[in-house]
Amino acid sequence: MEQNSTKENNFDAGVSALLHAFRYLFVALAAVIVLLIVWYFSFGGAFTVEQHERVLVMNFGKLEKETYKPGWHWNWPYPVSEIIRVPGPGNIQSIVSESFWFYMEPGGKVNMKGGTKLVPGKDGYLLTGDANIIHGVWKMDYKITNASLYYRTCLVPKNPADEDEVLKHQATGEITGRRGPRTLLQAVMENTIIKISAVKTVDYAWKSSEYIAKIQLEVKKAVKKLDVGIEVVRVISIERTTPPMGALNAFCAVTQAQVKSETAKHIAQNYAVQQKNEAEFESAKLLADAETYAINIVNSIKTDTKRFKAILKEYKENPETVLVALYSDTISEVLASAEDIFILRANTKGNQEIRILLNREPDKPKVEAVME
Repeated sequence: MEQNSTKENNFDAGVSALLHAFRYLFVALAAVIVLLIVWYFSFGGAFTVEQHERVLVMNFGKLEKETYKPGWHWNWPYPVSEIIRVPGPGNIQSIVSESFWFYMEPGGKVNMKGGTKLVPGKDGYLLTGDANIIHGVWKMDYKITNASLYYRTCLVPKNPADEDEVLKHQATGEITGRRGPRTLLQAVMENTIIKISAVKTVDYAWKSSEYIAKIQLEVKKAVKKLDVGIEVVRVISIERTTPPMGALNAFCAVTQAQVKSETAKHIAQNYAVQQKNEAEFESAKLLADAETYAINIVNSIKTDTKRFKAILKEYKENPETVLVALYSDTISEVLASAEDIFILRANTKGNQEIRILLNREPDKPKVEAVME
């Protein structure tokens, strides 16, 4: 009997200890549950939006209209709410299209030898309005201006930062294409490039900067017309638009000939302008000299006329005095310019001998003294 009583006491003690343990465990679990509930309704729904992104929230699978901008925010935690992070307007994204470029080998090389033929299905190209072929690699930079509209209209992946969804054939598993915002924008850009190239000449597409500007303008218009919350920043050709490699040398030769022709025309135009300016200068100089000469002649004649009238007036008053004065002036002018002067006196008898030494002795040069 005592042994049975001892066993019952031990059993009661064990049950009591187990109940105490369960009580402590229950209190701990209750505390954890309370902490989880407190966290769930406080910090569990807190999230931060960075400067380069915008946040959308789905409540019970329904997208809210509000877009959360950078800063600290709170909403119901998962599974009530789901946070979707979308690149913001300050996050510029890029799309590169190589659909119109040569087929590149795995090493990144392309056959540059003349006479290279294009392989349908491998090599990409564009047809111009004058039935020529050109190649180019294009890049489009864009930004998301309306995150909510972008997410609702562009078949965006569950995580908007991921690549577009890859579509596969159900039976074979072969990739049949992609769908998503990047695929949409690339298609818009490529369709615009094809449309504009088809109405332009190869020279315009190859040389004119207006070609790229026109494509950029039309791509911006097309994306804006889609109204999907995206704005195109720019469209550029990252590989210079070029004719096929087999015809590149011929195009370069034509371009060089055109450059030489334009250079020759420019030189000829400059020469013509120079000659014209010189002729106009000489003409103006001759006209000015002629006008000056005419003025001088007229003034000289006027001066001589006044002098003649003054002499005539004096001559009428005293003829002999005026004649002697004029004679003396004339003799003075003549003698001033004569090298040899001979004075002959009048001979009343009529016979007079005149001897003139025609050959003079040359002047002896002066010898300078040489100092030894």
